[in-house]
Amino acid sequence: MNFMKSKGYLCFILSVVIVSVFSSCTNNQEGNTEKENGSISSSLPVSSTISGNDGSFSEPKDKNDIIIKMNDSNIKPITVSIGDGHVAAITQNRDLYVWGDNLDGQIGNGNRDKLFNQDPTTPVKVLENVASVSLGYFNSAAITMNGDLYSWGSNTYETVGNGSTGDTFTPTKILEDVISVCFGTSHGAAITSDGSLYMWGDNQYGQLGNGKATTSGQATPVKIMDNVASVSLRGAHSAAITKDGSLYMWGDNQYGQIGNGTEKKQTTPLKVLENVSSIDIGEYHSAAITLDGSLYIWGDDFHMDSTTGGRWRVSKRRAPEKILSDVVSVSLGDYHYAAITRNKDLYVWGDNGFGQAAGQSMGYQSKPAKIMSDVISVDLGSFHSSAITADKSLYMWGRNDKGQLGNGNTNNISAPAKILDDVLISLLSTNNNNYNDGSPNFSLAVKENGTLYVWGENSQGQVGNGSIFDKDEPFMALNNVLVN
Repeated sequence: MNFMKSKGYLCFILSVVIVSVFSSCTNNQEGNTEKENGSISSSLPVSSTISGNDGSFSEPKDKNDIIIKMNDSNIKPITVSIGDGHVAAITQNRDLYVWGDNLDGQIGNGNRDKLFNQDPTTPVKVLENVASVSLGYFNSAAITMNGDLYSWGSNTYETVGNGSTGDTFTPTKILEDVISVCFGTSHGAAITSDGSLYMWGDNQYGQLGNGKATTSGQATPVKIMDNVASVSLRGAHSAAITKDGSLYMWGDNQYGQIGNGTEKKQTTPLKVLENVSSIDIGEYHSAAITLDGSLYIWGDDFHMDSTTGGRWRVSKRRAPEKILSDVVSVSLGDYHYAAITRNKDLYVWGDNGFGQAAGQSMGYQSKPAKIMSDVISVDLGSFHSSAITADKSLYMWGRNDKGQLGNGNTNNISAPAKILDDVLISLLSTNNNNYNDGSPNFSLAVKENGTLYVWGENSQGQVGNGSIFDKDEPFMALNNVLVN
């Protein structure tokens, strides 16, 4: 995302006193994208702002500059989102279109398609007057212009939040006065205009933050915190940044991803860092940027064997550790990292089994290495990567077995290759499982004229071209997408 992560799903809710609205529940595109799991997959820090078309930015001097203005006009404008196998976009006239996997009713068209070849393989209009959309793995949610939150899809873990356990095939209203929403694997979160954080769904690891860890889910939204500015969900853990810049985390912690110095689950919100401007969380690790541009990382690092699919731990951190300075944006893939510095240099490191870290060696890249300049946006998928430069060129590299790099073939690439021009938004799928598990590997881009392109893995019809065959070149799936 254009200094505008959803790797992975953080939800910035409102405009900042001195800066613009930026997205975070799944991505780092300027306030208008998100990917499944509520992960932000790199979001522009609230402490930075874009000015002009060259990707330049400035930052506030202290945390008083990130105070959030709470009013009902500040719905976070997420206009493009990707799930595990489905895609959603809002058009300029505020119509919501969804397409792809519909096994659990996540398209919202009133049906459940039990056979993959029955999935909607072209965009389907499901709701009008929509301000923001968010997709989970098997769920969907949308906020209308008046702040009503609608939810639908899989409800095995009460993930829809409508008080039932049956899958829901059409948008169902579950909350009012909402400005932001996002999903983890099987839990959801929403922020209302007064800064209240509500959560629902699975709670086996304490990811709802209500002091419990139980197999009994929460079927309707329950209030957890006050004064919340943003929330991010991934897997079975959660994170929230309050209006004063304090970062709280809770839920599953078997990889140290909570950052509390242990591997024990955390059932209530725990303060981990102060003066935080943005957060991105993965399945096994977490990353945060503070107001002074310091990048902190914690949790487990893994290396994936691209031949056998096996993995082993490279390092583990049980508390935040400073990695880089002067950082304005961060994105987490399943096993690799990317960060953009103030001078628009892109650094990448971590697992490089498919070339996704763009390193000389195909093993593990232990230290951040500069691979590009003049970069204003980065997004990481499970094993592939993308970056947008100041001239709006989209570059991609990494795993390409499904054509997810969009270069017309299926060969992996270990260095950035230009794919498209005039791009404002890029979003890559993530799955958090090993590469042999059939995880979705597809990509999305939106050009500045509002044309939306999808390519890569297409078994659920998520490319939107009317077929279920993989597409190794960008396909224009929708026109007139709402962009900032």
